[in-house]
Amino acid sequence: MNTHKWTGIGLSALKGSTELLMVIPLLLVIGVYLFPENVGLWLWLITLPVCYAVGFTVNQLLNIGKMFAMLAMVICLGAIAAYSVSGSTYAFFITLPIAAVCMYRGARMVTVPWSMMFPVTLYAIGLVIYFISSVVLQFVPSFEPYLSIVTGFGLLALAITFLMTNQTMMKQETLSGSKEPVLAAGILLQNRVLIVLVLVIVVLIVFIRKLQAALLWLRDQIIAWLQQLFSQSNEPPPVNNEVAPPPSMNLGETPPPAAWLQWLEKVMMIMVGAALIVGVLVLLYVAAKKLPPLIKRLVQWLMLRLGQRGMHQQDTGYEDDVESLMDWKSLNNSLTGNIKKWLQGQFHPKGKWAAMDNRERARYLYREWLLKHTKEGYKLQKHLTPEEISHDIQRWGKRQSSISTGPIVGVYEQARYSDKALQDADIEAMKKIVETK
Repeated sequence: MNTHKWTGIGLSALKGSTELLMVIPLLLVIGVYLFPENVGLWLWLITLPVCYAVGFTVNQLLNIGKMFAMLAMVICLGAIAAYSVSGSTYAFFITLPIAAVCMYRGARMVTVPWSMMFPVTLYAIGLVIYFISSVVLQFVPSFEPYLSIVTGFGLLALAITFLMTNQTMMKQETLSGSKEPVLAAGILLQNRVLIVLVLVIVVLIVFIRKLQAALLWLRDQIIAWLQQLFSQSNEPPPVNNEVAPPPSMNLGETPPPAAWLQWLEKVMMIMVGAALIVGVLVLLYVAAKKLPPLIKRLVQWLMLRLGQRGMHQQDTGYEDDVESLMDWKSLNNSLTGNIKKWLQGQFHPKGKWAAMDNRERARYLYREWLLKHTKEGYKLQKHLTPEEISHDIQRWGKRQSSISTGPIVGVYEQARYSDKALQDADIEAMKKIVETK
């Protein structure tokens, strides 16, 4: 097995881990409340990304094209994975469907692009799952040991969602006449730096209580150290044993320090505490005054360094007029619109088709056309252009004379790269080709 195949197996496990990350709260609830004590929760979670890799590997080696053969394969391998984790307990019937789904999605990664299998909309749904879980599960005492784990995974899911959403939006904004959107390395670096800064702020907000507790602990330690220091300074000097008088039998208790020493200790503690408070206030004032200009200079330096002043100049020569890609309003509208469209497509396919314009219908039919051939056994070559893919499908199926793929590619490229309006006749021609058995 060459290096390319090993890389594909590793990427399938990594992509599977990303998908599982978005539903970690649900998996934890299943493991905590439905599994018996002899079934390891973390062992089960670790085996799920392995199921993705196994499904990918088997389909890559066998090139399974028939759906019933694919289902038989994932059920058999899923049963093996479920039995290795849960044994003959009732948890086998819980882990089997989850393992089979992971196997199936891993196998589909061989022929279907992952961006189509797991669009940005599903990242938003994953964040909704984390939000609902964080609100509900904090009132469940038995789930308290896992709340910090959910918080940590939630921050990781938020970071991945930001990165993937930002990358998808940049590809849409930089789409030009080329076959695929090309992103300059400088723009990617700039946007990732901004995302990291946003994530740092989010982490500080999430852990503000723990930071407050840490500062209070530090204050108590400083006060205890000062008290110990002053108590040591008030101790009398050691007495010379050679000239000391013999001890008396009726010495009584040691007298307290002098009143002026006690007063001096209190004054010093007050002065040190006041100095610390003044120092913190001065630091906050300096930070509030100097930090915004420094951040502004840093951003200007990055933009100047990356050649992004005014208009974003691409490495390929394409000029993008978008001034800011971190548009939260457009991001929110895009995510909510995608969620509505996805839900309509799941429950009302006819309504989804009616809500599309001709450009969206052309893209939808092109995807259905690709899925149709991949289900029949065609192995999608992701590096090819749409026109090259159509020729490759013709050579694979030997259908040069029986079917014409010209309208499919032509209308799809017009929908994706041209501003010209599509006619209903073009969509009908594509639809007839897709529906041809």
